[in-house]
Amino acid sequence: MSGYTDHNSKIELLKKGTISLKDNVRFFIDKIKKYSHLNCYTFVAEENALRNAFIIEQKIKKGNHGKLAGMVIGVKDVIAVQRYAFELLFSNPG
Repeated sequence: MSGYTDHNSKIELLKKGTISLKDNVRFFIDKIKKYSHLNCYTFVAEENALRNAFIIEQKIKKGNHGKLAGMVIGVKDVIAVQRYAFELLFSNPG
């Protein structure tokens, strides 16, 4: 997905309807799947992200959004996220 170079320009494109947040989220999910062999992500909240994309896009279009609205963010696996399982894995070096 292209057409923007920073978050502010992305917000403007979303407001104008030039890009869709759901399509943007799908772009990143597809990229994660393409490189899944690298094991970069332990969990992807795909359904939640796609479901919320429409809601967030409507808030952006109305001007009723926070600073990070519309940004696709990966969360490090040592950070607990409400409503998602939190597993702390320890390895014993010897």
